[in-house]
Amino acid sequence: MVPNIVSGEIVGYIAALYTTQDILDVIPGELKSYYRFTLITDNEKLLAISSDRNTPKRAFSNQTSLDIGVLSPNITLRINNYPPPTNLTFRMLIGVVLGLCIFVIWSLWSVLKQMQVRQEAEASLRTETSCRNAMENSTPVGIHAHDMDKRIPMSIALFAR
Repeated sequence: MVPNIVSGEIVGYIAALYTTQDILDVIPGELKSYYRFTLITDNEKLLAISSDRNTPKRAFSNQTSLDIGVLSPNITLRINNYPPPTNLTFRMLIGVVLGLCIFVIWSLWSVLKQMQVRQEAEASLRTETSCRNAMENSTPVGIHAHDMDKRIPMSIALFAR
């Protein structure tokens, strides 16, 4: 209520009557998309609500008492937030870390297999080298090689001189 003053005297009052739902309609839509506003009485009777959307269990809640006047009951404004639906960034980060872990494990397994192949080749080469050395050191007479036509190749003939 606002007094109507003419020439310094109160000639009447101007009163505005709002419903509880009209009070919540004054709240901007952007705020209503992030928060749910509820007007309730002292005995938890619901007077008005800004949205029919339910608030999840993990939503934060805050409330404050609105003292409108002596004749009106004490009204409480409860505000609940709507948390974001999913934390996509966190889930993507977890996915990237798991993918990198799998790649590192696969790389280590691949290196291990390559090392095993190389060790087998080195062991085979050592066996062949020791066999050749044993054969060369055990014969008092030289060894020569020839082809199918019983000819000694030129490289061996030059080496023998």
